[in-house]
Amino acid sequence: MNIFKKTVACLVAAAVMTSMAVTASAEYKVSGVNGNDGKYYLRIVGLPEEISNDTSQRPVAAVAVNFEKDGLVSIYQLGFQVFNRNNETICQVMDAGGTMLEELNCNLLSFEGFNGELGFLVEFPAHDQYLTQFMGFENAVVSAVAAGYYDYDADYNITGSNFSYYSSNGQTVDMDYVEKVTATWQEISKTDTFEPTSSDPASEPTSSEPASSEPVSEPAASEPVSSEPTASQPSNVDTGTAGIAAVVGTAVLAAGAVIVTRKKK
Repeated sequence: MNIFKKTVACLVAAAVMTSMAVTASAEYKVSGVNGNDGKYYLRIVGLPEEISNDTSQRPVAAVAVNFEKDGLVSIYQLGFQVFNRNNETICQVMDAGGTMLEELNCNLLSFEGFNGELGFLVEFPAHDQYLTQFMGFENAVVSAVAAGYYDYDADYNITGSNFSYYSSNGQTVDMDYVEKVTATWQEISKTDTFEPTSSDPASEPTSSEPASSEPVSEPAASEPVSSEPTASQPSNVDTGTAGIAAVVGTAVLAAGAVIVTRKKK
């Protein structure tokens, strides 16, 4: 955890300066809507299927989202990590110094209302202080959309990584690639327009989200080959939390956003 935070802190200092260096027209849809349950929901739709459709070769994924207006970038960012073999998605708010400020409930799922496209549903308290900050920006900047796996040595230490970076249409891109899209925000406390129900994918992940009973703490969750550790492995094995920062770090440096640590939902 400490190693990870130090890595993020070094990257974020230059992130804001370079976040708009590479942009492209995007297929992402980013919108915030009121629920009727005292909560507010942020939808980030249009993620490439590569984030979740191959748990053997791409068991780990990461996405970063920042917010921008007139060239000014928010000092707060959203970072996502997806552990496909464990059916786990993590979302945190972090500041420009790499400090985790808030942990949010979120899911990776297919949205029926968006033609089954893959995306994140993030749940905020209706008057969350960071939500109101995000709502002051008109654009969302999606970056570091990565998926892959790690290599391990005989002691289960990470020795290498095999990650690819993707655009919203699933094309392989450079790690510093970002996409900027207009974000729409419904004013908080306006008439409710969104209510997750049992028939809405906002509350129930669909078949596009892989499921698994494999525990997060095992390195096998991010090890795709036949040499993955067994139940007898040492309890202090490096599970790759710091490794995500190392792999996605360069993209974060160019994209003005941060990636987060893992934790059970």
